[in-house]
Amino acid sequence: MGNWDHALIKSIIFVGLGSTLYLLVMAFIDSYEPHEFALVLVLYGTGYLFISFVGWVLIGLPTHYVISKYTNAAYFYYIAVIVVLTLIYWFFANTGSALFFGSFAVIQALLFRYYVYKKHNKNLKRDC
Repeated sequence: MGNWDHALIKSIIFVGLGSTLYLLVMAFIDSYEPHEFALVLVLYGTGYLFISFVGWVLIGLPTHYVISKYTNAAYFYYIAVIVVLTLIYWFFANTGSALFFGSFAVIQALLFRYYVYKKHNKNLKRDC
């Protein structure tokens, strides 16, 4: 299953930093007051962390286990799972939120897949 704990934390943090940077740019463009931006940032950060960790515990890690056990753990399988979940969410919610959460989820999954097998891939190249 690879080094999943560090990979999980890195994927959540990197996507969180990227989305915070996006929020900062949008706040600058829309000329938010500093206290408004601070409130939005705290609320967004808390919600993002909560949704990310709950999503990984309920969906991501069990899916990673199944993908690692029964497939070759290619990037395709991680993307396919996210696309299916995004389409299901799209059916029950609106298009904007499905694409918003789906884009964060796919970036997190791809970063997770990269970091979870990063050390393993280096060892395989060294053994050849």
